[in-house]
Amino acid sequence: MKKNNNLRALLGVAVFLVANFIAGGSAQAAQTVPTQQTLDRVFAFTGNQVVNMAFGNAVRPPDFTDLGLTGGAYTACALTSVSGLYCLDGQALRRWPNPMNPAMQETVLNCLDEALGLDRRGDGCTGMTVDQAGTIWLAGKKKNGHSVIKVIPRGTACPDANWQTLAGGALCARELYSGRPVLVDLTAIDGSAANAFRACPTCLPQAGVLGLEERKNAVFFPDPQASTPIVVVGSRDWGLNGKELLQDVTLLQIPDGPAVANHIVATTSNGRILARNTAIGGSARPVFDIAAERLPASTTCTSGTAQYGLRRSATSTTLYLSDRNYCQVVALAPDSPGLGQLQNVQSNGADLVLRTADVMGTYAPLGLTVAPGISFLLADCRFACTVVNGANGVSAASLTNVRLTSYDNSGATIFQIRDIPDCRYLSIPECGTPGLVVNPAGGCGASPCPPAAQSLNVTPLLPPDVVNAFAASGLRNGVLPPLLISPQYRGRADRNFFFEAFFVMPNPSVRYVDSFEGEFDIPLLENSTASLGCIRTAGQSLIQWDVITIVSELFKSTGDQHIDTIANTGCGSSKLGTSRLSLVPYDLEVTPDTFGPKLGSTVPAYTQGNDAVFARLLQKLYGELGYVQRELACKAVDPAPGTGVIASSPPILGECGTLDSIWANGLVKLDKCIDAAFQPKQSAGDENCQSFVSQLNNYRTRIPGTTPTRDVANRVGELKVRVDVILHLYATRFLPSVPAGGFCRERGTAGCTNPWY
Repeated sequence: MKKNNNLRALLGVAVFLVANFIAGGSAQAAQTVPTQQTLDRVFAFTGNQVVNMAFGNAVRPPDFTDLGLTGGAYTACALTSVSGLYCLDGQALRRWPNPMNPAMQETVLNCLDEALGLDRRGDGCTGMTVDQAGTIWLAGKKKNGHSVIKVIPRGTACPDANWQTLAGGALCARELYSGRPVLVDLTAIDGSAANAFRACPTCLPQAGVLGLEERKNAVFFPDPQASTPIVVVGSRDWGLNGKELLQDVTLLQIPDGPAVANHIVATTSNGRILARNTAIGGSARPVFDIAAERLPASTTCTSGTAQYGLRRSATSTTLYLSDRNYCQVVALAPDSPGLGQLQNVQSNGADLVLRTADVMGTYAPLGLTVAPGISFLLADCRFACTVVNGANGVSAASLTNVRLTSYDNSGATIFQIRDIPDCRYLSIPECGTPGLVVNPAGGCGASPCPPAAQSLNVTPLLPPDVVNAFAASGLRNGVLPPLLISPQYRGRADRNFFFEAFFVMPNPSVRYVDSFEGEFDIPLLENSTASLGCIRTAGQSLIQWDVITIVSELFKSTGDQHIDTIANTGCGSSKLGTSRLSLVPYDLEVTPDTFGPKLGSTVPAYTQGNDAVFARLLQKLYGELGYVQRELACKAVDPAPGTGVIASSPPILGECGTLDSIWANGLVKLDKCIDAAFQPKQSAGDENCQSFVSQLNNYRTRIPGTTPTRDVANRVGELKVRVDVILHLYATRFLPSVPAGGFCRERGTAGCTNPWY
């Protein structure tokens, strides 16, 4: 395609939309959230195959990967965040829970099911889509016209008499709209898109599905059901020429200041892309000429009628265009909020155009489907796997030695979240939502709590992709609990107190065994050359340290909360140890200030720039180790995800008394070690410190060798990781931080400085 010099669009530019969030089980509240979820999956499908296109941060070449999801006659496919891939294969709707595992698939429904009431001559279903909540939408043919049918899980019963139970008893179907003209190409408008979508200048924001009628009209079908659907762009307004027909339609939303502009965009049989702003009305305008912009070197890969598929990115203003006869998938982006024209997204100075034909095969795409997040198999990480690549295709985040109780259904989806504000240190509109900043249970005395005493509730700040995906999973009734960042960690000051995170959602049946490792290349993940690093170099302070933490949305941690713990266990770029994957903030630093009892006192107090910050962090982590062992690993408290059933026996049996005794002895040694660090160095202090390390190593040897089946939260693995983190912190941060004259900030020594800052 021709290069457009007016725009070098970035593939990861995110749309800021008004979204609804669920925080800690409270009612939904509208909030503008600055966070961005930046990972997309783009699949192209032919009549009998599905390929994964290498957009985003995937390694290229190849431009695509055949997923091995073969069929007989695919006419529509819909990819979801966590519910998998659905394809309409003839009249059978098939589903792959994780598209990376082609062997696991099921037939969800058949369009010839009598309960649907569709034409049973073989062409009942003419279109299909699935929204991010897992609701199935069918376009179907009946004698009196075409219908839009909504299909949901049945549960114990269908909602009311308007719903019909489908064969097998697992689904309920309801006809929402009937008697329509020929209806094809449905696409869902839900979640954050629905919150900003207005189908007409006077319409209120609403959810539903967008479809093509007679390949001439773009029609919106509201959900909940309205008296009539809304013709968003009629045939006269499209300005079609002669026998020109629409082929694919989608919604493109572009931020325009605090508002969002809604553009209905469609491809035509003449190779044009047309668009109209729903708030302005009038005639649609041509915004892209496919043939004119095609790369000069392009050659046909198949003959026959041209077919152009079109779908929008789940995370940005990018549109993806498939070109059947030329075996291409192209990334496009608007030139402005007003959408004067669509222009090619640029990658390394060239148009981002991916081929669907190479030496391995030719795949002429009929259409596209896009979903947020990246699918992968944890089974692939038994030895080593890359889960996220940097912009240059180099591994940015990898996992090693992942062990599971079963590898049969090990699918997972990973989301990358950027620009999370640390609202303890920022005063911006996005931080105005109540409940983001959490004070300690006992308060802070007569004074307002400083940020060093507060936790950050990340849940209300998560982007809609993550919230909707978790809701679709059904875990915890679809409601995320408050996910807390501890006071000891914060967004990096050099990044203006914004940070990033991964959110990993494994299949609910996944059970981890023992501990495993990961490695994050922070500069690649940040897409910058700056990072705090891990290994201390000349001129670098100990506080310059890229911190990674883990917080589980399924299992509680210390203090009966879903609160994070540091995961750093080594250096390379930044290495981590963990026992499970959940929310993984990776762009943090150690808070240099502390709030807690100072030397010789039991009353919590604020110490700014505490030179003993690593000593106090060491004590905190060791106390948390004891809590997890006593209250979580040696008691039966963890419910199995999806069932809520708590095991009859605790994860650890027979070693709890021994572990408690070793931990208590270690605590005595640690307290003496740290007390001595406030005085000039002496051999007695060194001996206590070494004795603490010996007790800690002894403690680790008494943790059971492997995770028992009843240990659904993998507390055995968690204890091992917590020990490894403490040993790493002790050797690489605490010991080097002890000055010859002892820590002095808490003592109030005149002229006290931080020699290692």
